[in-house]
Amino acid sequence: MSHPHLPKFWFRLLQWFCREELFEELQGDLEEAFEENIESVGLQRARRIYRLEVLKLFRLSVIKKPAGVRVSQLPGNYITTSVRAMKHNPFYIAANILGMALALSIGTIGYFNYRFNDTFNEYFPQAASIYKVNGLRTAESTVGTSPGALAPALHLAGIAAFRYHNESIAVKLANQSSEGGGHKLFMEGLSFTDPGFIRHFDLANLNKEPLPALSHGEVYVSDETAMKFFGDPYPVGKLLTVILPNHQEQLLTVKDVFRKLPNNTSFRLSIIADFEHLSDFYGIDENSWSNWVDGTFVYAPEGDMTRLVSQMNTYLDVQNQANKDLQISEYRLDNILEWPALEASLHNSAFVPQMHPAAVAGTLGSAIGILLLACFNFINTSIALSGNRLKEIAVRKVLGGNRTSTITQFILENFLMIGVAVVIALGLTYYMIPGYNAMMSYEIIQPDQIPWTTFVYFGLVLVLCVGLMASAYPALYISKFPSLAIFRNKVVLSGKNRLMTVLLTFQFALCFYNIFGLLVTTDNAWYQERLGRGYDLGGVINIPLSDPQQYTLLEDRLKQQTDVRQIAGTSSLVGFSFNNSSIDFNGQEYEVAELGVGAGYLETLEIRLINGSLFSGNGTHTGEPRKEAVINSMLEDQLGGDALNKPIVVDGDRYTIIGVVEDFNLRQIMFNNKIKPCVMRLMRPQSYGYATLKTDGLATGKNRELEALWYELFPQELYGGFLQEDVMQQVRQTNFIMINISMIVATISILISIVGLYTLISLIAQKRKKEFGIRKVMGASWQQITQLLGRDIYWILGIAAIIGLAGGSAVMHSVLDGIYAYHIDISIIHYVWPVMIILGIVVGAVGYKMMQTSKLNPVEQLRVE
Repeated sequence: MSHPHLPKFWFRLLQWFCREELFEELQGDLEEAFEENIESVGLQRARRIYRLEVLKLFRLSVIKKPAGVRVSQLPGNYITTSVRAMKHNPFYIAANILGMALALSIGTIGYFNYRFNDTFNEYFPQAASIYKVNGLRTAESTVGTSPGALAPALHLAGIAAFRYHNESIAVKLANQSSEGGGHKLFMEGLSFTDPGFIRHFDLANLNKEPLPALSHGEVYVSDETAMKFFGDPYPVGKLLTVILPNHQEQLLTVKDVFRKLPNNTSFRLSIIADFEHLSDFYGIDENSWSNWVDGTFVYAPEGDMTRLVSQMNTYLDVQNQANKDLQISEYRLDNILEWPALEASLHNSAFVPQMHPAAVAGTLGSAIGILLLACFNFINTSIALSGNRLKEIAVRKVLGGNRTSTITQFILENFLMIGVAVVIALGLTYYMIPGYNAMMSYEIIQPDQIPWTTFVYFGLVLVLCVGLMASAYPALYISKFPSLAIFRNKVVLSGKNRLMTVLLTFQFALCFYNIFGLLVTTDNAWYQERLGRGYDLGGVINIPLSDPQQYTLLEDRLKQQTDVRQIAGTSSLVGFSFNNSSIDFNGQEYEVAELGVGAGYLETLEIRLINGSLFSGNGTHTGEPRKEAVINSMLEDQLGGDALNKPIVVDGDRYTIIGVVEDFNLRQIMFNNKIKPCVMRLMRPQSYGYATLKTDGLATGKNRELEALWYELFPQELYGGFLQEDVMQQVRQTNFIMINISMIVATISILISIVGLYTLISLIAQKRKKEFGIRKVMGASWQQITQLLGRDIYWILGIAAIIGLAGGSAVMHSVLDGIYAYHIDISIIHYVWPVMIILGIVVGAVGYKMMQTSKLNPVEQLRVE
């Protein structure tokens, strides 16, 4: 191995299975390709390609032939013997196969969940050469957007740069009118792109041909959008109508249709228009340094990042002069294969990020844990069942069979069971994938987007690894016994086999861990639902406004409805939007969250007043509102207490604090979104961006009524009303995912461990049947014998409980701290319940087996074979 970065394990694997006369040539070709891939796609992808190529070489023409063994020498009755052995123990075999099938199914989902993130943006052939421009700010988060003028400036400098910007726009079919149901508009994403975006991202039509150039008034649509609006997969030449911000209609012609991009890409493309339409539709200068677009991309196949960044930084002065409130210290380039992992942390993020690493690691870790659990149970059961086949092994050896043939027999039997499990797992996975996707906000696993070769390679590797892991030890362990010792009854498989004991301990440690995690996540979900946000969520509806004058029309109509308790306008929304600002108090500066609200807004949300008064409506409809502010209790404490009627300076204006309210949360209570010091200013109606109302009835039903009223008042504008309760959406979805995954994993691990436990108890009871027979003859009760039988199990549970609960506590503390701003404290009850549940299961299994044993005739138990 001459190249220092070549994957060592995979090099040795190739050396192990490859024929000597082929190895040097094949390895030379692979190493040469590896060096070329490093230069073109980077070290990480080059290593991945090398591993894949090694797996592709695992075929009969390359694999070494076993020394001294010919296929014609293998007995022809292996499969017949395997099937006969499986028929003799249907319960254990069925349990083993079902457990393995569940584990394989969970493992498949875990792998493709990991693959979803690992192959993010690899759909684009030129992804390794495309970079996104991000802006660094001193001591602040990186800016994900960029000035609209940056790409044209770079283009003039000879750099292949292109822009992307997406806007949500109301769309209807061209033959719809505003009467008779024409108000049924659809919110759709309209993406504005430069021609370089289409070319370098290799967007193609349904015939896999490059998309033709767009003329003015033409757009591309995805095949999904085509079916949604036209019911036709190829509506080329047909018309779409979009409603512009000025409420005018604009006709657009469908130029061509492209296939919807996979979900593990950064873009959600629905309708694509040329970038020049951004100015036409929204009246902004697309080439201005003060107007920002979602993303600027650079195509750099040579990878000379230093020169490109240096060229971009020459525009910093003009950029910062045009944007005094958004200063950038330098630009940076992030490859689109790596940048999505950072997207969620960017300021002004506009693209689809990768899944959180904890979500990927958690799912994959659970899948691997279940797979190991099934393998360990498979080993335990195989060893236990082999105790009834010792004489068969001895006879085979006496009749000329060697240890190799015995090992082959047992491995073949186990692979046969795993083969059946794989078939069942395929069916289970088919039904489990939709359920798994339903837990997410969008489809994570898309089977139609995964190449069939990936399925084949993954299936072969999984079967090979699991098969060898689960069958190698039992086959080697059982085949070692000499025939003479077996016939003299001097070979007994001990119920205290150390490996079986260790594996069972590990199984129950996982059970304790999974049950502990399930209890904690369930309890925390209830805590999140009961946790007070500092304001009322129920019955509150928010309606976005495109024009502040819409508020007056809505207010007049809604005041006539008896079920509307209160309506108010606002510029900021508690739970959804606020500004980070600073205030000056007695010459000292404080960082705060700032909200601009209308009179009555705080009352509508039932934010509780502690001292002073809230805003009144006087003076807000004519002229400027009074310079009054309301602060929360946390800010008052920071100001030294008793801040009522004292002045503060916000954005250079002097305000008087007229009231103090209880603390309330400004966003969803997740991650680091804890309660912050907050100041609220009274805004004039001309700056309202939302109308917020409180209804006495069900908010969902009322929202549907408001939609009809909206289209009556504003037929050319899409209704966007949503519930205040939507602030709970992400936390509820996260809880739902965590609880369901924990429940599935805990249930499967318990079922598999019960089978393993019952197998071990059966083995112990079988090996000690003469002892139990003697004790029964001497007067021992079945309760005493049960205690003896369970004594070998309880110390395993003790060790497993310590390992599982300690691991669960460490992991859950980390998970809760990382995901939730506020969460439960893990208490003693979370440790007690897993012990009680597992102990109840163990006592039930031991008791059931002992009841079976107690019914046996002591004479039969004492009879010598």
